[in-house]
Amino acid sequence: MANESVTKTFVVALTLCIVCAVVVSSAAVSLRPAQEANKLLDLKTNILASAGLLEEGVDVETQFEKISVKLVDMETGRYTTEVDADTYDQRKASGNPSLSVPLSASEDIAKIKRRANFAKVYVVENAQGCCCHDNFFQLLGVSSGGSSRKSDTQHQGSNMRS
Repeated sequence: MANESVTKTFVVALTLCIVCAVVVSSAAVSLRPAQEANKLLDLKTNILASAGLLEEGVDVETQFEKISVKLVDMETGRYTTEVDADTYDQRKASGNPSLSVPLSASEDIAKIKRRANFAKVYVVENAQGCCCHDNFFQLLGVSSGGSSRKSDTQHQGSNMRS
């Protein structure tokens, strides 16, 4: 085969494409665990920052020990253990008819069509293991008894820390 033949050009180009595809695919597969770990670390960092608890120079995992993950039943406003909070995916649940409810046009101002039955919340616990339930329920828009409190749904600048 001549060095400048069309066939040889296509073989070289095809070989180069295959080698590059294998390299990129291998990199993506090998980096997946690191990407997932960084995604979780970023979530924890953002939660700590939004709660005003992020301290520079202190390990995020150590700081996150003050936070507990819970699920709230959206109908009652109470914590629930019906589903595992660590593995619960609210976005996937909203697409599952058994784990969500359809929203009417007047309720669906965000155009999401369905609302999951449970919401994941991150509760800051103080040294005594307590959290600020009144502020939590105020932010959620329900009374601690589970009834809706439309007038209390606005955040009044309260801090979730107690």
